[in-house]
Amino acid sequence: MISQAESCPGADYSNVRVIKRNLVYIMGLSMSAGETILRKHDHFGQFGSIKKIIVNPLKNSTACAYITYERDEEAERCIRMVDESVYGGRVIRCTYGTTKYCTFFLKNIPCQNHLNGSGRSLLADCMYLHEVKPATDILKKDELLKSKLHTFDALNRNKEILGVRNKRFAMLDELFKLKTNKSFPAPKTITFQPKDINTEMGKQIRGQSGWRTL
Repeated sequence: MISQAESCPGADYSNVRVIKRNLVYIMGLSMSAGETILRKHDHFGQFGSIKKIIVNPLKNSTACAYITYERDEEAERCIRMVDESVYGGRVIRCTYGTTKYCTFFLKNIPCQNHLNGSGRSLLADCMYLHEVKPATDILKKDELLKSKLHTFDALNRNKEILGVRNKRFAMLDELFKLKTNKSFPAPKTITFQPKDINTEMGKQIRGQSGWRTL
């Protein structure tokens, strides 16, 4: 259960939003960017081990996604590399996602959000927090309107990062399509006569004009 001394005194923890350091929120994706594509190693899978992906379509013909990584440093690496990069012809934005404290955690009782057949709680599957976070991760009302919840700079602004490897191999695939199925018969015999390089070079030198001997 949360102690007032450990976080912001007087706060209503049932309604606060908390930065989740292993959760990445992506904005500006195309509608075709599904979970299978985003999980690929040349997409978001290149930054670490992905636990979960949720893709939500938006009204403006774009989609947003929530990607949960195993470790905080993997999510940070993803944000640094992908934020303000170009994907599908448009600039996408990345920052930390937010979550809430689990109501069962706040009440100091076993979590009931996900139970297995024996009634045992599976905390790993609960989407909400089951640990106390520092006050710096708790967002105020005015901070909820921020488009970025991180302070580090984007490393690949206006550059293509996601799916680049696939594009390189796609060119090779197109070249292979142009390959004909025509086969050429192998010759019955191959005539090969080795030559003495030193002898041949000597003949060429002696045949040049102005040849002189000492």
